[in-house]
Amino acid sequence: MHCIALSKDLLQKGLKHNTSVKIQGFEGFYYVKDEMPSKWKNKIDISMGADIKAPIEWGRRKIVIKYGLPKNIIIKNNEIISK
Repeated sequence: MHCIALSKDLLQKGLKHNTSVKIQGFEGFYYVKDEMPSKWKNKIDISMGADIKAPIEWGRRKIVIKYGLPKNIIIKNNEIISK
Protein backbone atom coordinates (compact mmCIF):
# COMPACT_ATOMS: atom_id res chain seq x y z
CA MET A 1 0.00 0.00 0.00
CA HIS A 2 1.20 3.49 -0.84
CA CYS A 3 1.11 5.65 2.30
CA ILE A 4 1.87 9.23 3.30
CA ALA A 5 2.07 11.23 6.50
CA LEU A 6 0.83 14.84 6.55
CA SER A 7 1.66 17.94 8.52
CA LYS A 8 -1.22 18.87 10.82
CA ASP A 9 -2.06 22.04 8.87
CA LEU A 10 -2.91 19.91 5.81
CA LEU A 11 -5.26 17.82 7.94
CA GLN A 12 -7.15 21.04 8.67
CA LYS A 13 -7.50 21.69 4.92
CA GLY A 14 -9.72 18.65 4.39
CA LEU A 15 -7.30 15.77 4.18
CA LYS A 16 -8.24 13.03 6.63
CA HIS A 17 -7.12 9.52 7.55
CA ASN A 18 -7.49 7.18 4.54
CA THR A 19 -8.03 10.04 2.04
CA SER A 20 -6.75 8.99 -1.39
CA VAL A 21 -4.17 11.37 -2.84
CA LYS A 22 -2.62 11.58 -6.30
CA ILE A 23 1.00 12.75 -6.11
CA GLN A 24 2.72 14.42 -9.05
CA GLY A 25 5.50 12.16 -10.36
CA PHE A 26 4.22 8.97 -8.69
CA GLU A 27 2.08 6.17 -10.12
CA GLY A 28 -1.27 5.29 -8.56
CA PHE A 29 -2.80 6.65 -5.40
CA TYR A 30 -1.38 7.19 -1.93
CA TYR A 31 -3.39 7.12 1.28
CA VAL A 32 -3.11 9.34 4.33
CA LYS A 33 -2.11 7.02 7.18
CA ASP A 34 -0.21 9.21 9.65
CA GLU A 35 0.43 12.76 10.78
CA MET A 36 3.71 14.56 11.30
CA PRO A 37 4.84 16.56 14.37
CA SER A 38 3.35 20.05 14.82
CA LYS A 39 6.60 21.80 13.87
CA TRP A 40 6.12 20.87 10.18
CA LYS A 41 3.89 23.04 7.96
CA ASN A 42 2.62 22.30 4.44
CA LYS A 43 4.60 19.04 4.20
CA ILE A 44 4.01 15.41 3.29
CA ASP A 45 6.22 12.42 3.98
CA ILE A 46 5.99 9.73 1.29
CA SER A 47 6.60 6.13 2.31
CA MET A 48 8.99 4.49 -0.14
CA GLY A 49 8.99 1.04 1.43
CA ALA A 50 12.11 -0.84 2.42
CA ASP A 51 14.36 0.84 -0.16
CA ILE A 52 16.58 3.08 1.98
CA LYS A 53 18.28 4.71 -1.04
CA ALA A 54 15.07 5.92 -2.73
CA PRO A 55 14.24 8.69 -0.21
CA ILE A 56 17.81 9.97 -0.31
CA GLU A 57 17.77 10.07 -4.13
CA TRP A 58 14.32 11.72 -4.14
CA GLY A 59 15.35 14.34 -1.57
CA ARG A 60 13.13 17.34 -0.83
CA ARG A 61 10.97 18.67 -3.64
CA LYS A 62 8.00 20.89 -4.21
CA ILE A 63 5.21 18.77 -5.67
CA VAL A 64 1.51 18.98 -6.44
CA ILE A 65 -0.99 16.67 -4.78
CA LYS A 66 -4.62 16.19 -5.77
CA TYR A 67 -7.32 14.91 -3.43
CA GLY A 68 -11.05 15.01 -2.94
CA LEU A 69 -12.12 12.61 -5.67
CA PRO A 70 -15.84 12.46 -6.44
CA LYS A 71 -17.76 9.87 -4.42
CA ASN A 72 -18.65 7.81 -7.51
CA ILE A 73 -15.00 6.92 -8.23
CA ILE A 74 -14.00 3.31 -7.46
CA ILE A 75 -10.33 2.55 -6.87
CA LYS A 76 -9.13 -1.05 -6.98
CA ASN A 77 -5.52 -2.22 -6.92
CA ASN A 78 -4.43 1.42 -6.87
CA GLU A 79 -6.16 2.24 -10.20
CA ILE A 80 -9.46 3.95 -11.04
CA ILE A 81 -11.79 1.24 -12.37
CA SER A 82 -15.14 3.08 -12.48
CA LYS A 83 -16.48 6.63 -12.65
